[in-house]
Amino acid sequence: MLGALKWFFGLGLVAALGIGAGIYFAFNGGSSQTSYVTPDLVPIDATSATPSDQPPVNLPAAVILPVPFTPQAPLGNWAARQHTCEEASLVMVDRYLHGDHSGGLIDAHTADAAINQITTWKPAQDLTTQQVGEVAANIRKVRKPEPYKGKGIRYEGEHVRKKAGKAAKGAH
Repeated sequence: MLGALKWFFGLGLVAALGIGAGIYFAFNGGSSQTSYVTPDLVPIDATSATPSDQPPVNLPAAVILPVPFTPQAPLGNWAARQHTCEEASLVMVDRYLHGDHSGGLIDAHTADAAINQITTWKPAQDLTTQQVGEVAANIRKVRKPEPYKGKGIRYEGEHVRKKAGKAAKGAH
């Protein structure tokens, strides 16, 4: 009986410590929150320094990006939206990359219209690898990489050679 009493006391002590630590971290946090602004991409050419010439970078433990949010069924029509999770993710990323850094909820009707627009590009609800490639090619047609500012949709590892603009051409 005394052994069981000691065991319950020890269990209660561990539970109290765990709850106390949880409350402490909930109100004081484990560390300060840090937010970052994504920099413009810097093209790498033959004259740039190699990675070994650059000092090491200490990465933060966490990065909090204020990405706007929408559920996959913004109007609550879950039966019709069982296969639109990826579309909702694309809407959130698109809004963030176009400057919406509010971190708030996207208007339900706006989000639903954007999800409908992306859904029309899908040839089927569940795509094969081939169909995913075809959808990606169709999306790339909409916004090909342009050579002046380097913006647009690129393939992974693709290098777009930048051209000089009008001001740079006139300076020569």
